[in-house]
Amino acid sequence: LTPLAETLAQEQGLAVYAELEPALDRLSIAYILAAFAELGADFSPGQRFTVNGLAEELEIADIHRRLFERLLDMLAEEGLLERDHALWRVVQMMQPADAKSPLTPLWKRGDFDAECAALLEQFPACVAELGLLRRCGAQLAAVLRGEVDALSLLFGEHSSAGELYGESPYARVVNHLLADAVAAMAARQPSGRCLRVLEIGAGTGGTTQAVLPSL
Repeated sequence: LTPLAETLAQEQGLAVYAELEPALDRLSIAYILAAFAELGADFSPGQRFTVNGLAEELEIADIHRRLFERLLDMLAEEGLLERDHALWRVVQMMQPADAKSPLTPLWKRGDFDAECAALLEQFPACVAELGLLRRCGAQLAAVLRGEVDALSLLFGEHSSAGELYGESPYARVVNHLLADAVAAMAARQPSGRCLRVLEIGAGTGGTTQAVLPSL
């Protein structure tokens, strides 16, 4: 499958992800900062807090405490926070003041729609990834408080997850490889023997749609 994978990667333009991923990371951090501001977080350099203490202060739903902590980790990876065991410390202001910072324009203007539109124009093949981030990022504060069901954003009427798992360049490559592997396995079955397939999934059926025609 390796030669096929390399061919498919080139055909589907997977190299685009090397440019897209930094942009998605930058946009994700901006969405997190905006969500924390909406929740009422008032960080100042040197401030210390615990995850549970801050979660209670911001009224984070219990079911989303792990997500909340992961978001703090992401801010720490950007150098905005610092973690020392159970205690956290604010290293920088949560509102980037440097005009050259890629976070500053988004954070000050909150112009996420324009940023997403610009990225979509630059990366038209990645509409699924950008659409999913836009839908979820805009509702992040409400999700953290339990006011919006996260699954409804993923698998709602306009399923961003369905597009991601079935139509994105990466998904098309993976699904194509899996379909070829299953077809080759089926072809090796003795004549008259029933092939049993156990599918483990609870999503959009994107992989199933790719595999079934090959059986």
